[in-house]
Amino acid sequence: MILSPQDVLYFHSIAETENLRAAAERLHVTQPALSHSLKRLEEAAGGSLFERTSKGLKLTLLGRRFLSESRAALAVWSKLSSVAEENPVPTRLKIGMHPSVATYFVSDFLKEIRKTYQNLGLDLIHGLSRDLTRMVIEGELDAAVAINPVRSPGLVIRELLTDTVALVGLRSNITSDHIIYDPALAQSQWLLKALDKKGVHFTSETHSGNLEVIRSLAEAGLGVAILPLRVAALSRVKLQVVGTDGPIYRDRLCFVCRPHFPKNTLGGDVLQAAKTVAQASAQI
Repeated sequence: MILSPQDVLYFHSIAETENLRAAAERLHVTQPALSHSLKRLEEAAGGSLFERTSKGLKLTLLGRRFLSESRAALAVWSKLSSVAEENPVPTRLKIGMHPSVATYFVSDFLKEIRKTYQNLGLDLIHGLSRDLTRMVIEGELDAAVAINPVRSPGLVIRELLTDTVALVGLRSNITSDHIIYDPALAQSQWLLKALDKKGVHFTSETHSGNLEVIRSLAEAGLGVAILPLRVAALSRVKLQVVGTDGPIYRDRLCFVCRPHFPKNTLGGDVLQAAKTVAQASAQI
């Protein structure tokens, strides 16, 4: 099995925090996603990397050896990733973007790029930001516009704009005992825990992995929803933030690429196009 640099980075975060939940919050991923990553790594390593104790997760003998060896490997990976590619200027680029981000960002982004590169072909790849970031690291994408990317050796991260994830509905007060959200998003899990601490509970839930579907259900008045406000702003009817003191989660929308990408003219222009579009929409 081929080791993924992203899985190794996740392993390092678990080793530092000695707690899956804390590592997941730091990495902006869900705990199940982190558990699957650790399982893949342990299968590749051929044994358990951690043991559970009353004080948290402790590295096994294999885990300590893997930590030591992987530090050197990540340093090599960072050096390799920083070497500029010597290929000719490409005629196509692969750009990753979460589908919900694409709904409010991609059209202006493409218009800006095409002002200079009318003959450039683009392959838009959609998926979860953590998966798109991994694809950039592993060379499957030229760049991505990702939400809350995890720092990684050999990865350039440039913040474009921020967004707020909150509870929204047709009214500013909670008039429904039904909540609609994507359980795979760390933002949803964080907000649910914050609501629980405030004593806010719902008797039923609807789950969807598509934020546009979630928005349409909220538009129909079928419940309150957990949504980024930039996605909620595209609603056909006005969706309002529920509660004046409700919990909110701050998202960072970033441009991610390998170090060689912005060093060539095309890559630098693509990054600048993303910055230009972000600046124009910063007031939202």
